[in-house]
Parts: sequence; structure tokens; C-alpha cells
Amino acid sequence: MTDLRECLPPPIESHLSSPANERRISFRHPAYPDAAPDLLCLSAVDGGLGVGIEYNTALVACGIVAGNRWDGAWFSVRSSSDNDSIVPVEHPSDGILRDSVYYFCVGSSSEEPYPTCRVTGYFEARKVAHLVPISAAGWFESNRMKQYCRLPSKMNIIDNDRNMFLLRRDLHQLFDTRRFTIMPKTSIGAAAPTLITHVLLPQTHPELHILYHNRALQEPLTGIAVEMLFARFI
Repeated sequence: MTDLRECLPPPIESHLSSPANERRISFRHPAYPDAAPDLLCLSAVDGGLGVGIEYNTALVACGIVAGNRWDGAWFSVRSSSDNDSIVPVEHPSDGILRDSVYYFCVGSSSEEPYPTCRVTGYFEARKVAHLVPISAAGWFESNRMKQYCRLPSKMNIIDNDRNMFLLRRDLHQLFDTRRFTIMPKTSIGAAAPTLITHVLLPQTHPELHILYHNRALQEPLTGIAVEMLFARFI
């Protein structure tokens, strides 16, 4: 025979009801205009319902949105007494962020942009692109391309930072299907070449040619291996 226990009592009614106006905390980019959307909003569920959000939880969430940037990341608020300037926020003693709006900063400057699509400058819908695509992993291995990578003994070596950069999702698909590539060109009057987008079949893809051919990248593409760049053009 089994020694049965009474069924659990039903939950208290207050546990089932949610606040009429659930409080949320906004996290924004300090260099974006006020009209720009928030990076993300988090419900104030720490320190008591509606009080705030735990500092490290917010830091991890914002770092993911900013392209996995946590090194040197910090929060700030707008100063109401100093021309609306950015004021760093110290880690609260109880670890709870209580203000309604925070600005997520990376690096030493609050004006430093988050990683964006290197062709369009868009922050939304970014995706990591590979100069030598994942579909060419066998070619990558047989041609010993890992010698140009950082930490060549790492697993999945094709996923190396010297072989990757950010593109908007639609451009990532076009890049992987060889609609365009990235190559150095020297403009008239310039002393050194710069990396630009080069549409490979302009007559087949006239729209891409009009929009993207010979466009300079948004920011210098640093940290990649030039060997990966040349391999992509083959």
C-alpha cells in the first residue's frame, strides 16, 4: 500500500496575478539619438518585483546584443545637471540597477560604436560572415590555411577571428553565394589602397552593382588575415 499525501494547496491568488503596469528597464546606446529604439528592455524582477535588475544579468544581456562585448563594458546614465553628459554607474552595493534607463558603453569612450555591418553600417540583423566560407572547410584544411589563424590548434579553426567579420544578414547570403567580394582598390589621388566591395557579375545583378559596387567599408577591416581575403577572391 502507498502512503498517500494530500494534494498540494492551490497557489495564492496574488501569485497568479501580474502587476497592472509591469516595470521594465531600458538599455540604450549612448551615441544613438533619442528616437532610436532601445537595445533591449529587461523586466525589473530583482530585489523585489518592480525594484530593478541584477547588474551582472544586465551586463551579460547587453554584451550579447553588442556582439559579445564584455571586456571594458560599463553602464552609464545621463546627468541632469551637466549638459546631459554621460556619467558612469558604479556597481551597486546590493548589485541591483534601479534607474529606468541605462546606457551600455564598451571601451574607454561612450561614443565608441558597437560592431555593425561593415558594408552598410546597420546594427540590426547582423551576422558573422566568413571570408573563407564554412562550406569550404575541407579546402581550408587541405590548403593549411590554419597557419594564418590566431590559435591554430583551436577546434573548428575556420571559425577564427582572422577569417570573420560582420555583415547584415541579406548581404551575408549574397556574399556566401559569390555575388560580391571584398578587395583592395586605390582611388584617384589616394596614396594607399582601401578595402571596397566589388560586385562580380554586374550585368547579371545590376541592382547590386548600383547599390554596392566600389563602396568603401564603414570602418577599417582590421584583424583579418590578408591570405583569407585573397582566398575569397579565387
